[in-house]
Amino acid sequence: MALTVREIWQMEKFKAFRLVAGEKGLDNEIENIGILDYEYAVEDEELQQKWAFGRKGFVISSLLFAKDHPERILNAFEGLVRDRVSALAVKAVCYQELPREAIEYADENNLPVFLFGRDDAYFEEIVFEIKGRISGWNDVKNMEKRIDSLIDRNLGEEERSNILKRVVKGKWRHYLAVYEKYEDGIKESELARRYRLLNDRIGERGGALIYHGGCLVILAAEKGEMLSRYTRQLLREIQPGERHQAVGVGSHHAREDELRQAVMECLYAERFACLKGKEEIFFDDMGVYQILFPYYKESWMKEYSRRFLGKILEFDREYDGELFQTIRIYIEQSGDIHAVSEKMHVHKNTIRYRINKVRELLNMEEDPTFLEQMSLAVRIYELGTRWEDSSG
Repeated sequence: MALTVREIWQMEKFKAFRLVAGEKGLDNEIENIGILDYEYAVEDEELQQKWAFGRKGFVISSLLFAKDHPERILNAFEGLVRDRVSALAVKAVCYQELPREAIEYADENNLPVFLFGRDDAYFEEIVFEIKGRISGWNDVKNMEKRIDSLIDRNLGEEERSNILKRVVKGKWRHYLAVYEKYEDGIKESELARRYRLLNDRIGERGGALIYHGGCLVILAAEKGEMLSRYTRQLLREIQPGERHQAVGVGSHHAREDELRQAVMECLYAERFACLKGKEEIFFDDMGVYQILFPYYKESWMKEYSRRFLGKILEFDREYDGELFQTIRIYIEQSGDIHAVSEKMHVHKNTIRYRINKVRELLNMEEDPTFLEQMSLAVRIYELGTRWEDSSG
């Protein structure tokens, strides 16, 4: 998760900074900070390479090296672009305005350049603020890894407790997890903006974490009714945007050692919402999928599904049939032949023939558990194909 030039500019300390070039580079990422002195004023290329700034750097300078030598400014800009620096902030000590050719070069190469006054900020303050923000994003990255470790059962009791304490500041007796997933390809700057927005909205009710292209929220309260109200408020505040995919909401929990379960519930609910084309889904409303999602990848689950559906799919391939589609809708409509007929625009007798053909293929002509067993087999198959295909 990277910090961007735009986010730095929006910080209180930098609001007085004036952007004079490189507006198209405001979403450049920042990973380090440095001070420009005479690095590009020397003619020794080896020294220039030795003193080169790190990629994705935010550089500050007074341009003292270019005092009485304005031509050095363009040379410095060329060096910054060559070193893939993300932005430059110039303290207006030697120059109140920058040479036009330097401004044009920065614009052409999407290098944001800011000017700020003598009293707007000291160099050490800028370094401290940006280093602190970079460190904060590193902490966000580490939390994502810790959640992965939690899911993989690699965290002890104390570490689980620390995650809750890190996210939830106040007292609580009940908590739940919510996962808001965004579409693939969302910019990190947009993800960071939503992360901050969620934390601002949640306040003392809990906290948000960045987690694999989305935001994982932990809400907590003293009473279950209050937690339910917090959840409804959060869902109203989440505004689906063009990058919004789905929201999953977990169940209420009261013990720290249930944190892994709480997180998994909201992740499963979000996946189920995607599978069913829903905007949001509560884990408690997932029915049998509550137990299918954790285990559908297990070999014995796949074998169970294959044992029922293998012959049906083979029949369809050989005879260009529609047995699988028919049985899928038959299960979806809880065995209602009339409803299946209407949905498929096929006569009821044709539907009955197809269902009887499936029973015959599986030697289940008189089996009273036919619908129940087929329902499980089809749902396992859907999770193993449609969901995995859609999630890559």
